Amino acid sequence: MKLGSTFDTAATQKYREQLLFEFAGNIRALSKVCERHIDGMSKSEVLDLLRELEPDVEPFEKDEYVVGGGLTIQLHEGGVAEHCVVDELLEEWDR
Repeated sequence: MKLGSTFDTAATQKYREQLLFEFAGNIRALSKVCERHIDGMSKSEVLDLLRELEPDVEPFEKDEYVVGGGLTIQLHEGGVAEHCVVDELLEEWDR
């Protein structure tokens, strides 16, 4: 492998790592915004919001979660929105 190619590969990897670091920070910030916005919403309000965010994809329910619009919302007992789920996604990036 040529020396220039090695430097290019290292620079590309460093750039990729920086992008992932910034992206994870953005996701964390948006998660906090999501939680403040959805906290206390009813399941029907969450479904309406997710349909608005991504009209071409019908949100669906699985167990105590509602998924759609690029978000996964955890519902508390009684169907009240409680949590935007991003922890698993961020754990993948932190590896």
